[in-house]
Order: sequence, then C-alpha cells, then structure tokens
Amino acid sequence: MQVMLGQVPSPPVQARRAGDLLRAALPGQDGDGATDWTKGVVAWPESLAGWRVIQDCSTTEVDYGLANAGQPVGARPFLIQTAVDCPRAPIPDMAARAARRIEAITSQAVARELWTGAASAEDPWELPDGAAWDLSNPAGPTAGTYVNPHLAAADVGTAAGGPMAVLGQVEAAVADKTIGGPIYLHVPLDVLFELAIGLERRGDLLVTPAGSIVVADGGYPGTATDGTTLAIYGTGPVQVWLGPTTVYDDPSQVVNASNNVARVWAERPALVLFDPQTLVGAAVSPEG
Repeated sequence: MQVMLGQVPSPPVQARRAGDLLRAALPGQDGDGATDWTKGVVAWPESLAGWRVIQDCSTTEVDYGLANAGQPVGARPFLIQTAVDCPRAPIPDMAARAARRIEAITSQAVARELWTGAASAEDPWELPDGAAWDLSNPAGPTAGTYVNPHLAAADVGTAAGGPMAVLGQVEAAVADKTIGGPIYLHVPLDVLFELAIGLERRGDLLVTPAGSIVVADGGYPGTATDGTTLAIYGTGPVQVWLGPTTVYDDPSQVVNASNNVARVWAERPALVLFDPQTLVGAAVSPEG
C-alpha cells in the first residue's frame, strides 16, 4: 500500500536561553565617529588597577600594585555563516530558514570562537604601522603578530578538584585580579549539573552566591587545548558586537541548474572582546 506523506512545517529553530553567552555579554560599544568595529577594535580596559593605603600624616604606605594599570587589548571580527540546502523548497522559504538559523546559531558560534580563538589563530594579524603601543593579546605563531583574546590561552594545569571547588577557586582568582564589575565564569555543559545546586537563576542568567555570571553556552567545547582536559575559565566583562544578517538568495546564484538543488547562504559579522589580563583557567574533574 502506498502512503502519501504531506509536508508540514517543523518547529522553528530557536536560540538557547539560560547560560547563553549573548544574554550574558555586554553589548559592544562604538567608539568615536570614525570607529568601524568591522575593521577591528582596540581598547584600554579598566579591568585592572592597583591601589595603596596610608595612614594620615604618615609616609608609611602599603602598596597593592598602584602602577598596575594593564595594557591595551585588540581584536578583529569574524564572519558567521550557515547554509540551507533543499532540492524543491521555494527560495523565499529557504531564505527565511537561513535567517532563522543564523540568529539561533550566533551565540554558539561566538562562544566557540571566544573559547578556542580558532579563526583568529588561522590568520594572525599585525598592528598598523606607527602604532605606539603593544597589546596584551596572545601572540601569534610569528613574532609581532597577534591572535584575538580567547579562553584556551590560559594554562589550566592539572585537575584541582570537582566543579564546585574549582569554580570557587577561579572566581576568587579573577576577583583578586580585577577592580570591580562583573566576573564571568565560563564552564562546560558537562559539569553544569554538578554546579546547579550552588547557582541561582536570574532571568536568563546563572549567577553564583557572590554574583558572578556563569556562562555555559552550547558552543563551548569545554576542554583545554589538549582536547581532553575539562576546564573552567574566568574573565572580566565580555563584550560582543554583532552586525546585520545578510542572506544570499538570488536564484541565479543559489540554484545549481544541473541538478535543480539550491543552497541559500546567510552570514553576519561578529566580534568578541575581553581583557586577557583578567583570564584565569583551571582543570576540573567531573567526578569531584
């Protein structure tokens, strides 16, 4: 017996919510009128600063790194792309699906690049001629080149305990480095369940008892550079810039006439930036 199958719409793709990087990150800010973030940015973070304490009418002081102001940091953007293939669907339907897909995948794509720095490492960059300052960015494979700040640049060492203990250690280490503002704790989904009892949900954010933001984005691979060791990272504030989505759906360009298969592309530029001078990492054992 033949069965006629009627086509029905599938549930539209949606972005994840709690733990999502984009919901936790600060929106990237434009600089002066001449700044175009799609060409790259440089910032002088306010993440680090020392202080001193003194007694009135005394020359005695206790110096907590008064001169520790930190160095500038820079990053270049990257493109997030996705494609929809279908031999029979109308091009407008494919274009709408591609647009939904790029919106849903954006946080995951930005999170993976924040963790690994993979796209930047494939194409290290140099400062413009005449730049009068150096950057605190990780160095590229060639002297004088840089890669974007990324979490896996931190040494995590060997496992220092279970998720709760390591999360607290990383949180304390970042707090010791920074002068205030939000602390971001980046954790693998693999250990989030073990951390849940100590976290609070505030809207779409997960926070520690001390108020630090816990990000457990699906885009985080969860492992250090060796590809096997689970790691938790901590940073100061994370900023994300996002450009508009462009959908390439001109039938003359997306349809392969030889087999009548169409491929519609969607893309958007993104840039993620944090101060790597606040970065702390530690290996974690999921068994505790």
